[in-house]
Amino acid sequence: MDKFSKFLLLSVFGFALFGFQTGSRCDLTVKFPQLEDQEGKIFIKLLDKNEELVDRAIVNVKRGVPQYTFMKLKAGSYAIVAFQDLNGNKDIDKGFFGQPTEPYGFSNNVRGTFGPPSFEKQLFTLSGNKIIEVILD
Repeated sequence: MDKFSKFLLLSVFGFALFGFQTGSRCDLTVKFPQLEDQEGKIFIKLLDKNEELVDRAIVNVKRGVPQYTFMKLKAGSYAIVAFQDLNGNKDIDKGFFGQPTEPYGFSNNVRGTFGPPSFEKQLFTLSGNKIIEVILD
């Protein structure tokens, strides 16, 4: 085998090992700007395209913009659901008709008319490291 053939064979083999990794992983950073109250904790759920829970996190609200990074996620479609727990009961408080009384939000900053927005509107694509902002109000 000549040098070029060896180089070509090694290149193809190396690409097959490292270039076609179907398990490519991405980091997703979720930021929560424009909080009215700089207190409490933010409860975050990360859902996959089938509305299955992938991960969850709790972030302490302090000065600045609270954020959390979900690490080593598979590329795909995801949605974020979050709320700010202002009174420390670890649950989103609701009014008489079931409407939330604590700040909450969804990925893509979508809102529903009467109830939560459709799940399809919340979905976003993760194909590499990404930063998104979710407005809680």
